Amino acid sequence: MSNDQARKRKEQDKIDLPALPKSAADCKSWLRTVYGAVSIAAFDPTIANSWIWRLREPDIKYEDLRSPESEPTLDEKLRHAITRQMGTEAGKKVPALVSEIEQAIDTEFTQVPPTQPSGRQLLHVIKTFYEVKAERRDWFEMRHLHELVYWGDNFLTEWKRHWNNLVRNQRIPPDDKVLEEIYIAMCRQSAAKLSKIVDMYDFSCEGDSQRSYTWLEKMTEKIIKEARGRVNLESLAAGHEAAIKAKKPAMPGTTPDPGGGAPATPGTTPQNPNAKKQGGKGDKGKKGAGKGDKGKGKDSGKSATGASPGGGNSPARIPDPNRSCILNLFGKCKLGAVLGKGVTCEKGIHRKKPLDSDRTHPFFKKLEKEHGAWEPNKFKYPDGSVAVPVVQGGDARTRNACNTPAGSPTGATAQPQGGAKQ
Repeated sequence: MSNDQARKRKEQDKIDLPALPKSAADCKSWLRTVYGAVSIAAFDPTIANSWIWRLREPDIKYEDLRSPESEPTLDEKLRHAITRQMGTEAGKKVPALVSEIEQAIDTEFTQVPPTQPSGRQLLHVIKTFYEVKAERRDWFEMRHLHELVYWGDNFLTEWKRHWNNLVRNQRIPPDDKVLEEIYIAMCRQSAAKLSKIVDMYDFSCEGDSQRSYTWLEKMTEKIIKEARGRVNLESLAAGHEAAIKAKKPAMPGTTPDPGGGAPATPGTTPQNPNAKKQGGKGDKGKKGAGKGDKGKGKDSGKSATGASPGGGNSPARIPDPNRSCILNLFGKCKLGAVLGKGVTCEKGIHRKKPLDSDRTHPFFKKLEKEHGAWEPNKFKYPDGSVAVPVVQGGDARTRNACNTPAGSPTGATAQPQGGAKQ
């Protein structure tokens, strides 16, 4: 026996198939799953792939699949797996498809002598049941290509995947110039991510490389990959910090320092590096603050978490998934006028009012110092633009959210308290 034959596995006793597809949109991915399940269950995946992939031939007919050819046992297991799915709860939700399969089975039983359809024939029945004629598919996809709208910057990856699917399924591919006009019109609906592409496109001249559908699509893919890379990097950094914090062993003979300071020398009791110099008579002294739990001195200045506010050895801050978008609270988030309350942007959740933790955030305090204390309904997004505070005694700043034309209504603008400079 050769090494290749020794590596071949035993054919599995059954083929595990997912529930029957519910629509034409599900059928394509369902067939791919079936092809993979057949390959996994086969004795030789190479031969099984060639055998099952005959269904992918464009002109294949029902009668062409009657013979099981080189895989008789695999074909029987495939037929049994499909008929088993017909009686499940998922099968009862697609009665029209089940009726079509039963009709094919009954037709074979009426033959003389009675026979059964092959497993590949039943797959052919399912495939043709959800098939869309080529001439109708071309008209349908073109109509949806023109009617497609931009889903927003938060769903750029999903929207681009849907766009690619529409373009790829055209029977006669549209001209690049037509795609360019449709694509750039949808890019102009982007609030931030695709705005630079639109600017470069508008500043280019006819005939430049930027004035093409190929360039527009290439730059969009570049933006998607860069955003995905940043998310992956943040995820790795957060996981690395969490792993170090969980696995870092304590030094022998020491007690962990709750203040987050440097580890103590072996055999000694660590002291709180944030504690002030104290006098008095020890733990129960009346004059000094003391070092014990019963001392009457003031607090050492630790934060609510027990860590030093500026400790050099404190672990890196991991982003809180419940954090608020502070820019939105002050009417300065570029996506605020588009997303609305309760939606999450890259900075955090858009809330109507700040949390207690937001008010203590350094960036929140910085914006309050520049634009005045935060108050309800003070900073808004009127008419799709950002309400920018006015410097006391000066003119309103230029609107920065949606390129609002001069003279258009923008609503009341917030003014800083006490004439704080912006």
